[in-house]
Parts: sequence; structure tokens; C-alpha cells
Amino acid sequence: WKGALRPGSTPVITYSSETLTKVPVYHMIVKESDVLGCMYNDSSGSARSYKYFATVVYDGEVYDHIKFRLKGQASTRVTGKNKIKWNFNRGHRFQARDNYGRKYDRKWDKFALQTGTCPWWGSNASTGGMILNEFASYKFYRLCGLASCNTTLFHLRIVDDAQESNPNDQYDGDFWGLYLALEEPDGRFLDEMGLPDGNLYKMNGGATKRNQGPDQVSSNSDVSSFISAKNRANNLSWWEENTNLPSYYNYKIGTTLINNTDLRSEWNCLYYHRPIIPGDPNSDKWEMLPWDLDLTWESKFHIRSENVWENWQNVFRYDDAETDFENRSREVWDLLCSSGEGAKVVEEMSRFLDGDGITRIVEANQAMWDYHPRKRKKGIWYRNNPKLPSSKRNWEGLIEYMKNFVSPGGYGAGRLINEKADTNSIVPNKPTISSVGDPDFATNDLRFESSTFSGRGTSFAGMEWRLAEVTDPESEIFDSESPWVFEIDSVWDSGELASFGRRISIPPLAVRVGHTYRARVRHLSSSGQWSHWSDPVQFVAGTPDVSIYKKGLVISEFMYNPLDATDEEELAGFNTSDFEYIEVKNVGDVTLDLSDIRFTKGIDFDFVDGTIVSLLPGEYIVVARDLSAFESRYGDISRVTGQYGPDNLSNGGENIKLSYGAGVAIQEFRYLDDEPWPQGADGEGFSLVLLNPESVPDHSLAENWIISSGIGGSPGKDEMRISFSAWRGSVFSPDELLDPSFSGNLVDPDNDGIVNFLEYAFGGDPKNAEPSIVPESLILEEGGEDYIGLNFRKRLGVNDIQYLIEYSNDLVSWNLANEAVLSDVVNHDDGSVTETYRISKIGDSGMSHFLRVKIQSK
Repeated sequence: WKGALRPGSTPVITYSSETLTKVPVYHMIVKESDVLGCMYNDSSGSARSYKYFATVVYDGEVYDHIKFRLKGQASTRVTGKNKIKWNFNRGHRFQARDNYGRKYDRKWDKFALQTGTCPWWGSNASTGGMILNEFASYKFYRLCGLASCNTTLFHLRIVDDAQESNPNDQYDGDFWGLYLALEEPDGRFLDEMGLPDGNLYKMNGGATKRNQGPDQVSSNSDVSSFISAKNRANNLSWWEENTNLPSYYNYKIGTTLINNTDLRSEWNCLYYHRPIIPGDPNSDKWEMLPWDLDLTWESKFHIRSENVWENWQNVFRYDDAETDFENRSREVWDLLCSSGEGAKVVEEMSRFLDGDGITRIVEANQAMWDYHPRKRKKGIWYRNNPKLPSSKRNWEGLIEYMKNFVSPGGYGAGRLINEKADTNSIVPNKPTISSVGDPDFATNDLRFESSTFSGRGTSFAGMEWRLAEVTDPESEIFDSESPWVFEIDSVWDSGELASFGRRISIPPLAVRVGHTYRARVRHLSSSGQWSHWSDPVQFVAGTPDVSIYKKGLVISEFMYNPLDATDEEELAGFNTSDFEYIEVKNVGDVTLDLSDIRFTKGIDFDFVDGTIVSLLPGEYIVVARDLSAFESRYGDISRVTGQYGPDNLSNGGENIKLSYGAGVAIQEFRYLDDEPWPQGADGEGFSLVLLNPESVPDHSLAENWIISSGIGGSPGKDEMRISFSAWRGSVFSPDELLDPSFSGNLVDPDNDGIVNFLEYAFGGDPKNAEPSIVPESLILEEGGEDYIGLNFRKRLGVNDIQYLIEYSNDLVSWNLANEAVLSDVVNHDDGSVTETYRISKIGDSGMSHFLRVKIQSK
């Protein structure tokens, strides 16, 4: 696309496809008369109804015959780049993605197309280019701990005639610039946020229901009663019983941080009534959630003062509520503002719009809209902001302004620390923290020490430690395609500790090698006030010494595709995958503590949560998918430590990883359900068993695995194994063993044409003639084609021989049948199976085909 920031005054810039597709591209195919009617020409009252139709194309999906309308109340058509809302059909909801390309869990019923233009900014003077203000606002509320709508930056193209662009008019074409997709607050939103199905209201002076809870009133009487009640002088216990106060504190803090000033009681927010849920501490309580955030990030109050923003703040007449709010404000300041993390939030978002290194879509958007002929207010990009001097009225200046806004000295952060966290009570001095563990911060030796309590005349009442991962864009493992993580979301915390403990050890399960973390501590005084969090110890987690585990722990057996559940098992509520299991064995010579061991791929399971947390030399431990199913089929559960459902192992093969801590590999491998991996474990009832586990073989090599000696395997105990010499000792008497003419390897004592060595291999009895166990050729039909096939009997549990299928056309030259495919396995329940292999298609008539099975010692 080509355009000038101000046609006739500034040069025309060409914006590359790479620049314009840094964000998702949504196409809207529509009649031009409908676009202009909705956006500009029809009466605003008429245009707010869903009377326009279009087709939307995104991500290879066509959403035809959707409805759209003009969006907004007082702000409608004030600036010219106008908001609309798309409404999708019931059978074909919109699958949105975030700006990292990840699909949201719930499809969208409808969503608003926000413009990044704020008509009320600067005492209603308006400003443009604020494409990040709502994007960042919903994110900051979420970081403060609130459910808030998902948002995605996107590039809009409207196809309303045959011409994609007009070389003589940059404003005439498919390119409509940069927009923000804003999730609709409804039942799908509650599902996406993991909130119970309750009544949800959009507050715009009155209450508009956006979701009906199944067990709640169908009228608006619940919200009406709540509004009436909270307007009265209620005591603190009323607030505690009827509202989720910690959630409200987070709302108030988020509102302060982004300066969401377009508020007054029962306006521009959401009220959520949580349903009655036994055991839920917030059952039947009300919460306030963010909505309508286009007027944010302004460095002043907008017209009205804060005391009329909302009357939930009446709760602050009570000291206990005020103290809790002050403590949380102080905490958010520490972890999101003074830490520099708030500025990083803005930085992450700005990188979505970086472009090709030469141009950016933000300037293309400005070129499209700042002087658009249909704009009512032209030339307002980055203007009417007294904090942006003329030299900084650009994208870089705006990003710097927003970073400063939530950093020390900035408007939002300043109000948070100077007003919300301020208190007349005594706040204990901020403690210090130091590392006293491994200087390289190995994950198994993360130990920290706190300074002594300094209460400024108050006494010690508690302390708390925390650890959080942070994204370091300069780190060697920084991944620009992955979402950033921020310190306000901890990966581990101690909880409030009533007794002073100078030192703490952080469990290895909390951290991953190579990732960056911050550890902090804070103190609680008898005044009820928490100190600031200490300045952090920031470190990169180092690799621990796990050699004792690598030498001792093996995955000795696993059942990834069990025998089908029987009718009786299904009646008991089990399905086939419920009978999976994984077995681990200690093949070392010392007892191993499993507290920091976990499965991190294939399944998720922490051994610290199991009933067995240590393993003696030679002992087994089993993790079952479903404990009850395991017991019903396999019996003994004495070595089962826990269950890993609803996870399950893939029947088609996948990666399994046994880890120390959060991901240091002890054993890791990928199994497959086809050759060269052993056949018979893919639904035939056999497990895969590690050969010679005491040697700690390479788990990733198929040759180190065999199928179990019996259906169901041997979870929790030794697998039955047999060798040729042991077999000879079991079938021949001592006198017969001394007679090589009877028990020799190549002797046939029962005269059935099968020598002793082959009797062993094919599951026969050397004293009972059974010529039928020899291999048999056959013709197999599959997919309308005829194939040469071969079946033969195989003894289970052998580990000293291998079976090789060979073919020949002349009985002279023999070749390995590498293309042989196992097509059937029949279990004889006597320690043997018959396997049938498909070899090759039958060729020209008259050609001879010979097959044989070669038994070879390993």
C-alpha cells in the first residue's frame, strides 16, 4: 500500500506486505453502500441495528452472511474513523487468535472493531494513534488479577468493489488500516476466563444482561437489589459477604494505573454475579470487571473527580478494607511499576507493530486516517497530549509516554504509590534478600536469606517469600514468538508464614534451567501493614547435578495402547485409555528421593504428589492413568504412586520425558507405533518393556525395547524373561541335557522337522511333535490388492534372539524383507503369539517368491 502522512505535504511511502501482515489480516467483503451507510450516511440510530450484511474471511475460513452495525453511544462518528461490531451466525462462530497466533479457547459470537481513536481525550479535543491504549488497558487489568476481555491487533481490508486500490487516491481502496478486535463480554467470555456460569451485566447507567446463569434469576432483580443495597451505609461484614473485595481492590488498582477516568456509578464497567457454589469462598458474590476503556492513559482526571467514579469505594470507610487495599497497592507498585515490568508490557505490545525494519503499519494507519476526507477532526495524531511536545508527536514518543505512565514518576504509577498505597499506619521497613545457595543458581540449591525484621516500633506478625519468572529480551533463550512473562505472576510463593525464618529453599520443581527469575521477601507488622517487597535477586537458573538420577532411574515399561475395554469395564465407567500406565525402576545402588522428579512430556505427574516418594535400589514405581481402572484389570496397586488422568499417552507415538525439577531431562525419548519399534503393543494388549534396564540403555533406540511376555505386561514387578539355555534347562532333564544327541541345539528329538533351537524360537515343545508351528506363506488381500504374506509363531519373553524375514526369487540369493508390515497378532495365552506379515504385492505371473524366517542369536 502507498500513502502519505499528509497528501501534498509529505512524501508517499510504500508499505511492504511484510509490514502490513505483521498483524492478522481480516477481509470484509461487503457492498459499498452498506459500508458507507453504516459508517457515515444512515442515521446513527438506524445504523446501530444489525441490518447490514457482509462476508468475513480470516485464517482460511469464510464466514458468510454475518451481520454488522455501528458501535458506540456518545462517541459514535465523532472523529470519522468509526467503530463497528460484527455478529456471527450461530453455527459458524469466529475463531480468533492472539497476536502470537494462538487460538483462543472459545470462539467468538460477536466482537467490536475498535479504532485506537479517543474522541474525549484532552477535554474532548480528541486524539488519534492510541492503538495501544485499550490493548494495554485490558492487559494491565489482567495482570492485576482480573478477568478482562481478550484483544487482538489486526489489519482490516474492506472489499467493496473490483478495484483493490486507486493509484490517484490513497483513501480509495481495500486498505482500512489498523484496528483492535475486542472480545464481547458474554458467556463465552466467562468460559474463556474460567469463571463459573453466572449473571453478567454491562453497566451503562442501567444494566444490560450479557449472560444468564442457569440457576440465577432471569430478571435483573439481583443486580437491582445489589445496587440499592450498596448505596446504603453498609457495615464491613455486608461488603465481605456480598462482594469479592480482593477482586475489587485489583479493579481499583488497575483503574488507577491506566487512569480509567470515564467512570461514574453503574457506568462503563461489567457486574458479574458469581453463582452459588459450595466450597467457593466467592460464592454468590459480586465482582466489577473492566469495560469501555478507550478513555485511558490521560495524565489528568477527565471532567469528574474520582469520588463519583463508582460507589464501591464506600467500603474504604472501614480501616480493615483500607489496609488490605493499601497492601495490595504497594505490592502491585513493587512488582509492576518500580520493577520496570509495566514498561516491558508496553514494549512487548509495541513489537507486534515493528514492521519490516523500514516501515510500520502504525504510520500506514496514520496515513490512511489522519487526513481522511471523511474525518471530522483531521490532523489529531498524537496531539492534544500536553506530555508530548511537538518533537515527540510520533510512535516512539507515544510508546515512551506509555512506558513512563506506569513507571516511577509517571502519572498512573505515581497515583498508585502516592495515593492508593499511602497510609497513616506504620509500614515496616523494606527488607533485603540475598542468595546463600549455589553461586551458579543450580535449580537444586536455590537458597535465600532475609534481613531481620525492622518494624519501626511495631512487632513482627508474618513474612512471605516469592519467586517469579521474567522475560529478558537480552537472554540467550529469548523467543520473540512466545508471550512475555511478568514478575507480578509468581511461579512459587511460601504463603504467609507466622514465624520468622531467616532462610528459605525454593523447590526445583518451580524453575527451569536457563530461564530468568526474581526472588523477593516481605515482612508483615502488627499494624496489619505489609512492607514493600525487597529489591529482587535476579538470576538465571543453572543446571543441577542429576547424575545420580541419570544413572539410577529408567522408564522400564509402559502401556500406551491397552487392550480394548471389555463390556463390563465400560459399564464400570472405564474406557480403553484408562488402563495405561508407566513404570519407573531404580537400577542404581542408592535410594532415590523422588520429591523433585516429574513427568513433563507425554503426561504430567509430580511424584511429590504421589503415595511413594522414594525408591530403593531395584524397586519399581508405577503411575497409572486411572487408579481404579488399573486395580480392576491388573490387581496389585501396592507399587502405584498415583494417577495422571485426564492426560493420556498417544496411540500414534509421542515424546516421554522424565525430569528433575521443571524440565532437566533424566530420560527422554519418542516412541512410535510402527517399525522399527516392536509390534504388538499398539492395541494388542502388550506393553513395551526396556531390555537390560540395569545397563541404562538409550531409551530412544527401538532396538532396546521389546513387547511384554504376556498380555497386560508386568507393572510394578520384574518382567518374565527367558533365554535359550534357561529354556533347555526347563524342558530337558539333567540326563537329557548330558546327551547332545537328544538336547543339542540342532537335534530334533520328536522328529517333527523342527530342531531344538527353532522349537525354542517358535514356541514349541521338543518332546511333542507339532509341525504346524513352522512359518507358513499365504496370500493376503488388502485394498483390492493381493500381497505375499507370512505368518509364524514367536515365543514371548525371549531376549537373546531376533527374528528376520527374508525373501528370494531363486533360493540362492536371500534379502532382508525391509518392507514387511505386521498386519495381525494372535495371542495363544501360552507364552507365544502368531504374527502375520504383509510382504509385497504379487508381481508378474510365473515369478517365484520364496520366504523364510531366519532366527539369529543377538
